[in-house]
Amino acid sequence: MHPDLQSAIEQAAAAGSPASPASLHHQLKALATRLGTQHGTTPWVPSKDTLRILLGRGRTLQRSAAQHGAAAAEIDAIPHSTVPAVLPHDVWTLDEFMSRRWCGLYGLHHPDGPRWVSYRPEVVVIIDNATRVITGYWVVDPAGRTQPDGPTPLSGFADDDVLAALLAAAIPSLGTAATRPFSGHLPHGQLRWDNAKAHAALTARLKEIGIEPPHLPAYRPINRGIVEHPYGLFANATPSG
Repeated sequence: MHPDLQSAIEQAAAAGSPASPASLHHQLKALATRLGTQHGTTPWVPSKDTLRILLGRGRTLQRSAAQHGAAAAEIDAIPHSTVPAVLPHDVWTLDEFMSRRWCGLYGLHHPDGPRWVSYRPEVVVIIDNATRVITGYWVVDPAGRTQPDGPTPLSGFADDDVLAALLAAAIPSLGTAATRPFSGHLPHGQLRWDNAKAHAALTARLKEIGIEPPHLPAYRPINRGIVEHPYGLFANATPSG
């Protein structure tokens, strides 16, 4: 989004009596037209429905910051779940995030011989929507994801990593001591994840056991808010060094 449009939206959201989504949309279209005349390209303008969500979020953050401070507003800005569940193991949500903690890995191939390499591992996490507990997780092994001609571990994850997290959630003996009390199940209703390539590779195998994940677009954290919210908490609580 163009910075001038972003600034206009933020100012509208922070106003004591913000404009309606329709009025703000009209103002942004006029601003976009002026920017297009100046720079030759008319920037994208959010829809009225998107503006309604952004204005509502801005008012929530403003109230939260006034009552509890900036840290509380930052936590409230993290997407929350949009798919409630009543019974445990009815709906699970799976997603991946990059740890803030740097780790050291020794022995990767290098022109000058084995050496230590720093990296931040990806973590695959599964959360039960009803109870909010982590039923299984898997820390991606970077030794299996390296560049063919260099020592740097590749970021990301593979379908085997996602499968390992699912197995840890389904079979207690494969999980860690922290998740073992909550594992030993599969979701009765739905397993929610985005349409990442590693997820798509497992969809057919899940359908064979009666689990059919919905097709959710990537880069839409609101669809998986149940896991995005803890990720924000982890990021605030985990040292980055």
